[in-house]
Amino acid sequence: QQRKCLDEAIRADPAEIDTLIACYRLPGQPPEYRRKIVDLIERTASSLLTEIEEQPDNAQNYNQLAWLIGNTEGDFDKAVSCAQKALELSPDNGAYCDTLARACFAKGDLPSAVKYQTLAHELEPHSGLISKQLKQFQDALQEKQKPEGKPPPK
Repeated sequence: QQRKCLDEAIRADPAEIDTLIACYRLPGQPPEYRRKIVDLIERTASSLLTEIEEQPDNAQNYNQLAWLIGNTEGDFDKAVSCAQKALELSPDNGAYCDTLARACFAKGDLPSAVKYQTLAHELEPHSGLISKQLKQFQDALQEKQKPEGKPPPK
């Protein structure tokens, strides 16, 4: 049922970023479906890069590209730099801090992910999604910092 709804959304707008992310994360899909979604992600990323070239001062385009890559696959360094540029163009934007945190997390830079997600939480304290993601990033960082082979302290 979920796939059916997502397929309808893709038909309506094959470049809608959150739909692409949901399709990408859908478990148990056949390889040909996965290839189709990755192809749409790559096309959307390419289109966003063109928009960035045409409108280099539009923070939203940088943020959209970083959000798409950070939540799926692609050049995570590019995602981080685009998220940083969006935040540079629109300082103190909680959503853009959230995107930068997600891009850092995707890249494996957990301390930065926690840093920017904490800032996003401070700027958007009533966002349940930002709070949930902050906990996810904090838990991942804590897990990474555990000494190997030793149980956690009591």
